[in-house]
Amino acid sequence: MALRVAIIGCGDIAHAYVTLSRHFPSFEIVGCASRTPERAEHFAAQHKLLTLNVDDALAGKHGIEAILNLTPPNSHYAISRAALENGLHVYTEKPLATSLDEGRKLLTCSQEKGLRLGGAPDTFLGAALQCARDVIDNKTIGDVVFGQANFISGGMEHRHPNPEFFFKTGGGPVFDIGPYYVTALVSLLGPVASVSAIGTIGRPIRSVSTSGSPQRGSAIHVEVPTTVQALLRFRAGAQISMSLSWDSQPTALPHIDLHGTLGRAVLPDPDFFGGSLKIIREDSTTPVATEALPWGRINWPEQQPSLANYRGLGLADFAQAIADDRPHRASGEMAFHVLEVLTAISTSTRSYEMCRIGSTCERPLPISNGASHKVSFSGPASFEL
Repeated sequence: MALRVAIIGCGDIAHAYVTLSRHFPSFEIVGCASRTPERAEHFAAQHKLLTLNVDDALAGKHGIEAILNLTPPNSHYAISRAALENGLHVYTEKPLATSLDEGRKLLTCSQEKGLRLGGAPDTFLGAALQCARDVIDNKTIGDVVFGQANFISGGMEHRHPNPEFFFKTGGGPVFDIGPYYVTALVSLLGPVASVSAIGTIGRPIRSVSTSGSPQRGSAIHVEVPTTVQALLRFRAGAQISMSLSWDSQPTALPHIDLHGTLGRAVLPDPDFFGGSLKIIREDSTTPVATEALPWGRINWPEQQPSLANYRGLGLADFAQAIADDRPHRASGEMAFHVLEVLTAISTSTRSYEMCRIGSTCERPLPISNGASHKVSFSGPASFEL
C-alpha cells in the first residue's frame, strides 16, 4: 500500500513534487498545508488534494503517515521535529536544518522513535550520477585524485518569485546550491574529512527583477556570502575544489570534473537527474548519454521539456524502503553529513581556518545493484532500487 504523504509548504518546488509523483506508486500525496491558508487552498484545488491546516497535517489526520517538508530552510527543523514527535516519518527538502544542533536533534529524535528521516537532494539517484557511480566503482578512471565542482550564475533575484530568503541566514549558494554538489560528491566518493573556504558578498544590496514577482523592484539586503570557494578533502583521499557563486554569468566550466589515475569523468549539472557524461582516457574520449535510461529521460518543463526532472525519486525509495524494511538511500545520516560540510564551509569563510568534519555516513547503495526492489517507471523500463 502506498505511503500516505502530506505536503507542508506550497511554494515553487511543491508543484514539481505533486506533478511528478505519478511516476512513483510507492507513495501518494493526499493533502497539503501552509502557514498561509489561502495558498494551501489554491494549491489543493489546482492538484485535487485535501486542504489541511498545519496542525492537522502534523497530527497525522486523514491517515497521513509521513510529512514532505517543503517549507523555507529556517522552518525545516520546527516542522520536521513536530512531525517526528507526533509519530510521522519525515522527508524534507534540503538542507536538513540550518544548524548542526538542529540537524543532530532531528536524527536523534527519529532514531529514538523508530521513524524514518530522509532528505533531498535525490538527484544522485538519477541516470547521470548513477552512470558516474558505475564509472567510479568500476575504476574506469582509476582512483579519483582531485577534481573541480562549479556553479556560477547571476543569482536568484532574477528568477524566483520570492527570493529574499535565499540571501539570509541558511541561504546563499552554499546552502541552496551546495547540497546538490556535496551530496553528489559524497554519493560518488564517500564522506568528507575536512574543508577550508573563503567567501565574499559580491553585492550587499540586490533588487528583485523576477517577472511577475510581488516583490519586483524591492531591495534585498544580503547577509551571507554570495561567492564561495572551498577545498574538500575526502576520507578516501580525493581533493575537490568547489566554486559556488551568484555574482557572475554562467560559465563553460564543467559542473563536476573528476580526475583519476587512469582518466577523467566530466559530469552534468547535479541539480537534475539526466544529462551527458564524458569519459576521457589517454587514448579515447567517450560521451555517455542518459536520455534513454529511466530517470534520465527528458520530461520537464511539462509544456516544452528540455531536461530530466524526477523530484520525488528519493521519497519513492524512502517509501518503498519503509515497506520493505530496508535502509533508504537519501538518508538522514547523509543529509546531516552534508549539512556539517556546508556549515563547515560557512564557518571557514569567517575563520579562515580548516574545519574537520566529525560525522560520517555510508555511501548509498547504487540503484543498479541487482536488488529485488523496484520503483516503477511510467515508461518502457523500470529501474532497480
